[in-house]
Amino acid sequence: RMRRLLQFSPYTRSEGNSIIIAIRIDLLQRVYRLTRDPGFQEEKIESLYLPLQWSKELLVNILDKRIDHLIKRSYTRGKVSHKDILPKQINNQPAMDYILDRTFMRPRDIILFFNKCIEQAKGKPDITARMVNLAEGDYSRERLRSLQDEWSADYPNMTSFTEILKGFRSQFSLSELTKEHCEEFCLQFLTRTVARNDELSEAAVSIYDEKINAQEFSKIVILIFYNIGLLELKLEKFEGFSSIISGQTNISPAELDDDTKIKIHPMFWRVLGIKPM
Repeated sequence: RMRRLLQFSPYTRSEGNSIIIAIRIDLLQRVYRLTRDPGFQEEKIESLYLPLQWSKELLVNILDKRIDHLIKRSYTRGKVSHKDILPKQINNQPAMDYILDRTFMRPRDIILFFNKCIEQAKGKPDITARMVNLAEGDYSRERLRSLQDEWSADYPNMTSFTEILKGFRSQFSLSELTKEHCEEFCLQFLTRTVARNDELSEAAVSIYDEKINAQEFSKIVILIFYNIGLLELKLEKFEGFSSIISGQTNISPAELDDDTKIKIHPMFWRVLGIKPM
């Protein structure tokens, strides 16, 4: 069982070997959710964790090495970085910050985004802000599709459910998911969806059958979206936004109320038609 496997410490040695497990925090929480035994206490093994995160500097360094290799091989022997081919600003934000904001701070994301930019710049000497904006559309759609692939076993209708966020501002309060909005969405969802054996679909059926109210429905949806990385949450005015991607722990429904602030990850703004603040 995964629980027993996780109980091995990186410092536990067996015949001179150490056992080390690397796993994303959102997938680790999924393991807990599906294999949790009665009386299981997560904090008992938290001391064995060694959180690993990519910094902005490391990600930029990886991208610069990739750019240098691609361009030096074809055009020049001099060292080349992102500063030589990207615009200084995109939508009034430093270009590198704009790109990184639209990633989960992983090498694969920044490389995929940059590859989309290269596709837009074929035959051109550099990448313009307009090219980045055009590339972002394809990138955003592919990232949502990738998220669906990662979570299809648990939430096969996740992509359809993200439509409940379409047209929202990038930041909003839980109370803005009104009774009318939730009920209208669920009605449309249920009339076009056949498979309904997942938690999101069951929530839609429950609000339609008046077994739960709009706030209870919203909490279910928002927490699922939080746990897969689609959203960040701010529970108190004096706190910042928390994200499962950055290593934050699970949040319970009891911690959410109408004033809870919700931020949609910029990675998905374009595909969901989100309005920036």
